[in-house]
Amino acid sequence: MQKEFDQLISQLKKCEICKEKFGFRPHPIILGNINSKIVQISQAPSATVHQTLKPFTDLSGKKLKYEWYMIDDAIFYNPDNFYIAALSHCYPGKDKNGNDRMPPKICYETWIKKELEYINNELYIIDFDLAIKSKNPIDLGSRCTVFMNSKIKQTQKEGRPLGDIFAGLSYSVIRNAIQKVMKIRDMETLGDKIVVQGGTFLNDAVLKAFENITGKEVIRPNIAGLMGAYGIALIALNN
Repeated sequence: MQKEFDQLISQLKKCEICKEKFGFRPHPIILGNINSKIVQISQAPSATVHQTLKPFTDLSGKKLKYEWYMIDDAIFYNPDNFYIAALSHCYPGKDKNGNDRMPPKICYETWIKKELEYINNELYIIDFDLAIKSKNPIDLGSRCTVFMNSKIKQTQKEGRPLGDIFAGLSYSVIRNAIQKVMKIRDMETLGDKIVVQGGTFLNDAVLKAFENITGKEVIRPNIAGLMGAYGIALIALNN
């Protein structure tokens, strides 16, 4: 399996399928190995990364590494820790309006699907920007996301866009919390304004799903991911 994986990555790094579409020579960006513990999939490399040829060396990368993950470069760029890929392995360039182009579907079909078949990872981290833009989230019900693997694979075979799948996951997280964990039947019992906490709500797509399902004003403090830790610290301080 290692040999086949190495051959796949070697071919990926030489890929120029989108050269004519982009109007410039693509530079596939990838980092990791077959045993990376965490697979991180974002949307596409930026123009800065296109020049540096190293993932997340731009402003968003600094925010991701130092503010969200709170880790240094030695940990982030260790291939045993992270397998860093994207729906488009290359910077796709700008559209006529000056915005970054959407990732070409051919990149996912040609490379990402095959890469994921080999990697023996323990965790996926997915950039949910596509989920926010989805107009048709798939219905994954209210089951825990751990049990959705077969349904997600089926929707992939049916050719549903990844954004719709990611959005469906976001809605499922909220439905599971409301219906199965909190056991809420009447949204009016939640009040008119809701403050959320926890690392899950740092995901904009999950936050948007919560707003859409409840129809309420939802406030996410800038320390949402740390509020639990602050709470435990206050309890310890008072006891």
